[in-house]
Amino acid sequence: MSGDELVSVIIPTYNRAGTILKSVKSVLEQTYQNIEIIIVDDGSSDNTEDIINKLNSKKIRYVKHSKNMGAGAARNTGIKAARGKYISFQDSDDEWLPEKLEKQIEVIAGLPIEFGVVYCGILKIGCNKNIYMPSFKNITLMDGDIYQILLDEIMIGTVMILARRECFEAAGIFDETLKTLEDWELCLRIAGKYKFKFIKDVLVYSYHSSDGVGEFKDYESSERIYQMHKEAINKSKKAVYRFNYMLGCHLLAAGQMPEGRRKILNAMLNGKISIKAIVMLMISLLPYRFYIMVNNFIKRIVN
Repeated sequence: MSGDELVSVIIPTYNRAGTILKSVKSVLEQTYQNIEIIIVDDGSSDNTEDIINKLNSKKIRYVKHSKNMGAGAARNTGIKAARGKYISFQDSDDEWLPEKLEKQIEVIAGLPIEFGVVYCGILKIGCNKNIYMPSFKNITLMDGDIYQILLDEIMIGTVMILARRECFEAAGIFDETLKTLEDWELCLRIAGKYKFKFIKDVLVYSYHSSDGVGEFKDYESSERIYQMHKEAINKSKKAVYRFNYMLGCHLLAAGQMPEGRRKILNAMLNGKISIKAIVMLMISLLPYRFYIMVNNFIKRIVN
């Protein structure tokens, strides 16, 4: 395999001094070494910069925003600064396995130009150390034109992908108005223009952090993505169900119970009937505090 092609690895970070060292080291220790690492500090107030400086690596470029602008804006800063033929993304609290880039480069180098992205398996690790794998039910549908399946069933994050630089020229960069799910939405836009290739190997460990942005911001982002891709969503009962169910769950978690129930009912009336949605409707009739307890218990069992 040729190591001639430069890969730009973009790492946005914000007050993650406790986790960023492990994250960056997992990129520096890749078996594929023709890389540049662009760390975009999104206005941190901790000692992130000191930690990065101590690494003393010529592969690292450190850029700092004067104020916090959000993950999408930080990644966009990295894309604009990138010099590589390929672009990949790491999160400041996640960890790559050593062969991630090598395996992805080897695959994408052998693909025709209509394949813009190679993405890999991911292992998600929760706050309580529970481990679960995203469900990829039909592997044959994970290659090629996956735009509709991204709407119907799965969610790809940018930490999983290696993309040709042209993808961002054709599909655009991150939507900075989205507070969450901006990586999935970008993957949707790229999938509308390029084919994807799936590597079954788990090459990323993703650690769930407890400092999330909040369920209502998840709802706002999901609603905006729904509006952006509404025409394609409405062509598929699976996608209609998925989005309405997702919107309903975000509303319920934010304490907006009547609105959440309406969305889940809409998911079943216009999409499909599911045991999961029926259970969610039933427990949403509980007082909010008990709903949260029961829902968290169900999540632990499922995961």
